[in-house]
Amino acid sequence: MTDREQGNDETLPGESIADVFPHDDITARFVVAMSIARNDIELALRDGIRAAERDAPDFTYRVRLGTSHLVEGLDSLNAYSKDSHAVRSLMAGVLAVGQNNLKIARGTLQKVGSKVLQHVRDNTFHVPSPQTRYDPTSDDQLRDVLAGMSDRRATVHLDGGPPQVVTLTFARDVALALALAKHSANDDDARRQFAITSEGAVAFAKWVDALLVAFFKSRGTTFGRPELLGPSMPEADGPP
Repeated sequence: MTDREQGNDETLPGESIADVFPHDDITARFVVAMSIARNDIELALRDGIRAAERDAPDFTYRVRLGTSHLVEGLDSLNAYSKDSHAVRSLMAGVLAVGQNNLKIARGTLQKVGSKVLQHVRDNTFHVPSPQTRYDPTSDDQLRDVLAGMSDRRATVHLDGGPPQVVTLTFARDVALALALAKHSANDDDARRQFAITSEGAVAFAKWVDALLVAFFKSRGTTFGRPELLGPSMPEADGPP
């Protein structure tokens, strides 16, 4: 990306991150924060889709992770926009289609309840513990969930590989039940949650793309010539 006239000169380097996103500009920091959230959300979504297609044992984790990243992204967005008029002005400059995508993303919280999604986030990024600053403690919640899981077998999943990968399925099932605030949860519950999260995640990613355009436009910055990156090719031992 560069704010200089490039003409036909393809040798000009792109601007540094520090130049494009000045550290003392809160709108720049906001855009970078949203870009971090976008990458995390989109990666979790893609991994979730792949896991769902393969019925992989990590699917429920991807659901929890994608939901949690979406909650974190929206929490960050709300904090920045609440505290900064400049951020709100930048957001107002996003094109109408982008504004609509933000409504869809925020609507995810309204659809299932912000407390529900926050619960998923808390039980994804925190391991159960008897720390007393929470009431009930997550250890109390774990005790209640375990008491209600008489319908689930305690199993372990072995993927023959290579390499062999062992998933402690019983722990995965308990983690899902904790995240969804249910005494017992299964893959159907996870798929329903993933459908809700996916809609909000896709909309959030599209909104961030529109936000970047609005930010660059406000600074007179443009995208430069794409640089295609690929894996390096190993050197051949000899002629084919």
